[in-house]
Amino acid sequence: QMMKEDRERETIRLCLKHFREHNYLEAFESLEKRTRVQLEDPILTQLHTTLVKDGDYDGVERIVGNCIQEGTMDGYVCRQKPKPIWEALIFPEEQDVTPTTGLTPTSSSQPLTSDDSDGFLPDSNTGTDQTQQGGANAGSTGGTAAPADDSPAIPPARGGHQLVLDSTGGGTIYLFGGWDGRQDLSDFWAFDVATAKWTLISADVERDGGPAARSCHKMVLNSAYKQLFILGRYVDRSKRDQAAAKSGLRSDFFMYDIAACKWTLVCDDTAEIGGPSLIYDHQMCLDPENQNIYVFGGQSVQGLNSSSTQSSLGVGVRGDKVFSGLYVYHIPNNTWLCLWEDGQVISKGPQMKSRSSHAMVFSPDDRNLYIIGGQRGEYLNDFFAINVDSLTVNFLSDRINQSVATAHALGYTQRATIDTKNGEIYVMMGVNNKDKGSPDTVQVSNSFWIYSIKRRHWSCFYRNERTSSAYWTLRQSIEPRPRYAHQLVYDEEKGAHYIFGGNPGGTEGKVNKLRLGDFWRLTLDRPMVQDLTRYTKVLIRSARFQELCGRPREALLYLQQSLTPCVDINNEDERISFQHLPAKVFEQAADLDVFKIRTQLFTSLLDFFPGEMTQPTQNLVDLVPITELTANTGELASLVQPPPRSSPSPSSTYGS
Repeated sequence: QMMKEDRERETIRLCLKHFREHNYLEAFESLEKRTRVQLEDPILTQLHTTLVKDGDYDGVERIVGNCIQEGTMDGYVCRQKPKPIWEALIFPEEQDVTPTTGLTPTSSSQPLTSDDSDGFLPDSNTGTDQTQQGGANAGSTGGTAAPADDSPAIPPARGGHQLVLDSTGGGTIYLFGGWDGRQDLSDFWAFDVATAKWTLISADVERDGGPAARSCHKMVLNSAYKQLFILGRYVDRSKRDQAAAKSGLRSDFFMYDIAACKWTLVCDDTAEIGGPSLIYDHQMCLDPENQNIYVFGGQSVQGLNSSSTQSSLGVGVRGDKVFSGLYVYHIPNNTWLCLWEDGQVISKGPQMKSRSSHAMVFSPDDRNLYIIGGQRGEYLNDFFAINVDSLTVNFLSDRINQSVATAHALGYTQRATIDTKNGEIYVMMGVNNKDKGSPDTVQVSNSFWIYSIKRRHWSCFYRNERTSSAYWTLRQSIEPRPRYAHQLVYDEEKGAHYIFGGNPGGTEGKVNKLRLGDFWRLTLDRPMVQDLTRYTKVLIRSARFQELCGRPREALLYLQQSLTPCVDINNEDERISFQHLPAKVFEQAADLDVFKIRTQLFTSLLDFFPGEMTQPTQNLVDLVPITELTANTGELASLVQPPPRSSPSPSSTYGS
């Protein structure tokens, strides 16, 4: 019965809309009075009367302006895609692609290095880029020499490094380690955001009491206490036995005191005090309120272990790979706790899997860790949240139950940041696998996505999937070329992302061992409330100008004094529409359809209001398409059921 009543009410609303749009006012008023069905929100009824019936354009501007100030159109503003603005801070032609320029290589004759693959290239013993290049030596006393007079002014090219941002003061970005195409690095840099200058803090932090050269590690900033924490590193499989015999493949854990410029070895091996074993391509996030560091996933360097060792370390096995679980490190009392082991069932429904090469951010507002994609022998395209207080898992998207409208693109080695004020997660893709197949089918391409935590909605605001090196040679000063194993940080106060380095993939990255050293700032040009105020005035005053065209002198004066100041000439759509307006002055007054002009304006303004406030978006005549007419009577041969309702589409001009 309720469904029948709803269908009846919607049918009446469609009739009311049809009668009013075609100026059948007597029929409209009679049906409205008889049924008492409300076509729209009273504010919109007032707007229609003021505009279509009274022609009071000043009154229309007041009504629309009040709605904007009261937040009625905030939803529309939030739905608009921002425009990316790229700025090169280190141009590609300026980058130093010579490995370890101004720095001294490790002491080993064949450096025990790591690849910056971030899980993209298979970690196996058979002829991969990793095994050909060697693995990190956990016990090496090498590293890099102290800065010489000819030390570089900017960081050398690399991938698999770490980048963190301290937004206090003018803002400082810290860079440590990575892989330059031949060996791991142990240099430590700071970038002053205010002056746009790099400073080499140390060419070899190991000689300063810090960690040895490494890549595929993770670093987090505790801004309240000016501390940096570093955990993990990669060691190539062909070198693990040698490294294990020398140092036992211990999971060292370091802290750097920014104010004191001092390194501290917090723990020689986190596995011995309840933490993870030596891992790489994991993720770490800080909970600043409770001073906890959460570590999720990553591959264990130790590979296969005995079942007892696996249980004690909280790691799981897939084939010959071992994946770490979820750990928390409490900074004040220096304690580790394993919250979840790979394979452990903690809730009903889909079960989360450990992984590597994923992205993870922490939201202090809802106390959730958001985990995106990754791989563990197979590529994972799920997206879920772990509440750190209750340890409940909420799958926001999985490989089975997802749609193009709500899920991000299929990608791996993503980099993610979070804007806690706006409740948004930003994701920069690195590797895409459109065929969902083996690593041989993947490609490196660019795309940038925003996820609204409140609306649970993904939107892509930047994409360039061109892969030709010749194309990117021409574009390299305009936007960053596709890459993976790069790093991304976000300054929430300034609304700016910073991207450094990475691996371009393909022959350049694997065979030529090219690594990138370019440095970019990304800001988003987002539509604001004041932009909407201006644009609605353009729409309203353009319609008013068309009505005045029957009086050319008055129309041109209005165009010059009232309409022109509102137009954004940098917006191509607005500029073209504006350029076509003066020609309407030459139209005959008899050709002006005032009712049509006002009705079209009213329909355009509805796009900015929430769907629940507006009249139906469908039209009555569209619900009775004629598929066949009988030859003699012209009667309808068939009728189709009305299609489902849809929300109004945003204006293509505003915010473009």
